[in-house]
Amino acid sequence: MGPTIRDVAKKAGVSVGTVSHVLNGSATVSEATRQRVLQAIRELDYHPDEAARTLRRGRTGTIGLVRVLPNGHHTRVETGDYVFLEFLAGVQEVAAKEDVGILLWAAEAGTAEKDVYHRLVRGRRVDGFLLLGTRTHDWRVRYLQEQNIPFVAFGRATDGATFPYVDVDGEQALRLVTEHLIYLGHRRIGYIEPPADLTCTLYRRAGYLDALKRHGIPLNEQLIVSGGFTWEDGERAMRDFLYLAEPPTAVIAPNDISAMGAIAAAQARGLTVGQDISVVGFDDIPMAAYWHPPLTTVHQPARWIGAEVCRMLLALLKGGNLPVRQVLVTPELRVRQSTGPARGEG
Repeated sequence: MGPTIRDVAKKAGVSVGTVSHVLNGSATVSEATRQRVLQAIRELDYHPDEAARTLRRGRTGTIGLVRVLPNGHHTRVETGDYVFLEFLAGVQEVAAKEDVGILLWAAEAGTAEKDVYHRLVRGRRVDGFLLLGTRTHDWRVRYLQEQNIPFVAFGRATDGATFPYVDVDGEQALRLVTEHLIYLGHRRIGYIEPPADLTCTLYRRAGYLDALKRHGIPLNEQLIVSGGFTWEDGERAMRDFLYLAEPPTAVIAPNDISAMGAIAAAQARGLTVGQDISVVGFDDIPMAAYWHPPLTTVHQPARWIGAEVCRMLLALLKGGNLPVRQVLVTPELRVRQSTGPARGEG
């Protein structure tokens, strides 16, 4: 059995309460006394019982982050995970400075995901949550609000729910992308949508449709397909587009990985991307600038967003008021060689 708090108090010549005050910083102790207690702690190699201290404080010193995996893909790692890893790196940078732990959990969407949240909340395993990929009518938001559990989200709501978040303005992003292509002369612009249950899908569609309307281009429903974030999703969508009697001269993908899949499908048909057809991604992952051809894409500062949502959550946990509860990041379009003037329009 190691040294106890009583052993520290005896060696320092103070009361147990004084040692507790020094450990928790919960009362004014003279500097001389504090140094004497700290010296006794070092000499005895005393380590406080963190579990007991957690119970007394009512805090775990840990925040939760649940990563949702597509059903049937729980052992598969997508190359698009770079964005998640950048986000996590930003969270870790801030959490480490504050001596806060991160409990990262992975679960398939649906019942398994709900079970994870219920276990973590009922067991008081974490002090608060970071939410990824907000959804339309997001049950996580309602559940955590009902349980009075602090959280900050990467993504907005669409159903009137109010909560702190950081998000990239997807509506403005798709408006920028679509207008960039229109200025290059494109009129048949294919759009691969993200999954329908994500709030970003609604905002991005609104930007795409608004740009078409502003420039008097009629909506062609054949040029909008439901897709996803994988390479295969991009390949599949591009093949479908190219089978049309009048295929698009430009295609917007939901992320860089699916855009790369779309490029591969176009190249397999003998098309030169950036000349015969233009392709745009979303995220601006590092390999985008070095792809063949280099990919035009929307820059998404995932690391900064991870750091910002973590800072906001820690401020909430400390009982502070957030001067800004909802942060909307202005998108940046990085134009590269995968987009060029339209051919064959008219």
